Amino acid sequence: MMGDASDMLAAALEQMDGIIAGSKALEYSNGILDCQSPTSPFMGGLRALHLVEDLHGLLQVMEADEKEGLRCQVPETTAQTLIDWLHTQMTNGHIPGNGDMYQERLARLENDKESLVLQVSVLTDQVDAQGEKIRDLEFCLEEHREKLNATEEMLQQELMSRTSLETQKIDLMAEVSNLKLKLTTVEKDRLDYEDRFRDTEGLMQEINELRFRVGEMDNERLQYEKKLKSTKVSDPQRETGSAQIHGTAAPENIKAASLHDPSFMIEFLHPSQIPPRNPGWGSTVTCHLSPSGLKKTPGSHR
Repeated sequence: MMGDASDMLAAALEQMDGIIAGSKALEYSNGILDCQSPTSPFMGGLRALHLVEDLHGLLQVMEADEKEGLRCQVPETTAQTLIDWLHTQMTNGHIPGNGDMYQERLARLENDKESLVLQVSVLTDQVDAQGEKIRDLEFCLEEHREKLNATEEMLQQELMSRTSLETQKIDLMAEVSNLKLKLTTVEKDRLDYEDRFRDTEGLMQEINELRFRVGEMDNERLQYEKKLKSTKVSDPQRETGSAQIHGTAAPENIKAASLHDPSFMIEFLHPSQIPPRNPGWGSTVTCHLSPSGLKKTPGSHR
């Protein structure tokens, strides 16, 4: 579009140059214009007359609004030229005055030409600037296309990465489910072990109680042995007589007691010589030797 405007302005300049050249080539002969000259204004005057008549006919058939719109479109220089021309009076083909009007018209045309040249220069600069802007826009468009391609590639990679992450998520969820099942199994085993440990604790507690009772019984035995020794020291004759009286009965009583309960003989042995107790034995019998004879004391039952 800018190229079309430049072409139109160039054509207008050429037309103006032709008009100016034709005006300068007017030939005068004794104050009378030569009508036979190719540059004679009368040759162009006929054409101008026909144009004026055509304009008159068109204006008569136009509406007032159309006339007003057409008048607004007429350039000021053209309108002023027509006004000056219509007010000029020509008599018998002579140019009035000394050609001042033509000189003024030529000056005006020269000014119009300079104005048109300036406009062409301005439009040329604008065209160059617009061309530079277009090149910049094309460069920016190319950059945006490259960025768009890079963004699309990144988006594709992101989609692939997201798909991979979704797959990993599904695998992790399956692994978590398996771990939960294993945790449930381990928790169940832990509860079973705790129940067993409680039973073991009860057994250990019972064993400790038995050990405590055995310790008490050992203390009682030691006390009785001390009493026995003190009795022997204080009254040896009485001990001798008592032994003679019960000497034969004690072994028999011990033998009879051992027949009923095998553990009866254990209490007469040293603690390090006591064999392990058979779980089948029902009770423990403790024998105490006193001056009055052999005395059997039953122990605790399991």
